[in-house]
Amino acid sequence: MDLDFDNDIPEKLHGNPAILSQILMNLISNALRFTKNGNIVFSVHLINKKGKLNNISFKIKHDGNEVSEEDEKSIYQEFIDIEKVKKSYLGTGINSTIVKRLAKSIGGEIILQNNSQAGSEYAFVLNLEAINQNNKGANPDANNNKQKALIVDDNKLNLLVADKILSKENFECTTIDNGFDAIELAKDHTYDIILMDINMPKLNGIGTTKRIREFDNETPIIALTAVDVTQLNRQIMQAGLNDYILKPYDKSILLEMINKYVEN
Repeated sequence: MDLDFDNDIPEKLHGNPAILSQILMNLISNALRFTKNGNIVFSVHLINKKGKLNNISFKIKHDGNEVSEEDEKSIYQEFIDIEKVKKSYLGTGINSTIVKRLAKSIGGEIILQNNSQAGSEYAFVLNLEAINQNNKGANPDANNNKQKALIVDDNKLNLLVADKILSKENFECTTIDNGFDAIELAKDHTYDIILMDINMPKLNGIGTTKRIREFDNETPIIALTAVDVTQLNRQIMQAGLNDYILKPYDKSILLEMINKYVEN
């Protein structure tokens, strides 16, 4: 995947990084799935600027128009009209309706251009206000009192989103993409909080938590899930998970949940 970033965009902008990251994560995931053999370009451009307000375009373009047979079976087996689903699908677990709703919640707009021959192009356009950078000094002791978080998720973009949120809230984050390594990390290190994705291949979040609870009953473990928790509530509690958050989540909801279990 190629990246094209406009250097005229200010270094610091005021916005909602959690929702923005989730929107881009799903647009990029969609492009990756529909580009079996092809190219993907992610570009961020400044369209225009009025005072502190910056009109920015986040564009994902790919020239593929098909998914692998394996992905097609795993993702679309519940649908009858696969071709119809392909046109509206915008990422693992999140369809176009939800992505557009997320975009609207932060004042942005999703623009789709589909071409069965040349692939697709998704543009997310948003106004962001620049932040004055007057305070450039840093506290040299800021890292001494950081709390530690272990984030477990097989989706690397999800890891990046959670890591960025917590890193700005005095957390030192360790990220890992599978349950087996998470168990070893939990054995060898002490964490103030563990964020656990439920839907992971090989060993899911419930199985991972059960194994961690065999040697650690103290560390709070919060489940992250996009599925209907009413079907999993009993399994979640029996596994030893303390609580859960539904994806996609807002930054404030995540931090509120963590503060419920972690002493500041």
